[in-house]
Amino acid sequence: GTLRCESLDAQYTECGRYILEARLIRQISADACRQDQNFGLSEGVLWVDRGCGAEFDVQYFRKLAVAVNGNGNGMISSQPTGISCDRFSRDIDPDSCFELYPLNQDIILTAQPEPGAMFKGWAGACSGKAVCHISMSANQYVTAKFKDISGIFPVISSFLVTP
Repeated sequence: GTLRCESLDAQYTECGRYILEARLIRQISADACRQDQNFGLSEGVLWVDRGCGAEFDVQYFRKLAVAVNGNGNGMISSQPTGISCDRFSRDIDPDSCFELYPLNQDIILTAQPEPGAMFKGWAGACSGKAVCHISMSANQYVTAKFKDISGIFPVISSFLVTP
């Protein structure tokens, strides 16, 4: 898409976030815009400075967000890496349950239940119980559901074998 960004009064200005690429398509300021001198892209943020004003063609990252729910727990991980999330991850590290990926990047999510839990399946951008394959054509949201099964199976503490 197109993003207009101007350095008013020659001040540093940030104009967008989660940007993968930015290409100057039309200068709108009297002051020349020079890449890496008075405009650029740093850690996904488009910035202008010292009087640069322009329209940019920008390509944004796509966000993949994962939620884990149910009364059981398990780990969701991604390939390529970036997501490593369980039911309690957001409390410890809010960034562990989402990642930014380039447009059309293929992502694989896997679910690994903890002992005493069972993976019940995916919802959102994935369904079923198999490995989840996602193409990042847009922002994607996935929920993984785990069930606690620790009380379902009886525990046998001893048994007697007689001939």
